[in-house]
Amino acid sequence: MDAKIQELESLLAVVKSEVASLQKGKKASGARSRSALLKIKNLAHSLRAEVTITVKSIPVKSKKPVAKVAVVEPAAPPASPALEREVTVKT
Repeated sequence: MDAKIQELESLLAVVKSEVASLQKGKKASGARSRSALLKIKNLAHSLRAEVTITVKSIPVKSKKPVAKVAVVEPAAPPASPALEREVTVKT
């Protein structure tokens, strides 16, 4: 991983110098800077994949078991006799 990071730093230095010469009016520096930027993109992608593999290879710490808490459900309110009347349908 360290070698890839060093290569990224060197490519970034190339991009800085090429962009500086592009700003001075050298058209060829545009193509060289774009090429270096593409290399940076590809190198960063491979470095990202390598970091993911490294992270997944690190063992996970076991967590302490959490004490279970009893959940108490609220009691239903008593039904009112006034609400329990019969409904008659006339036909």
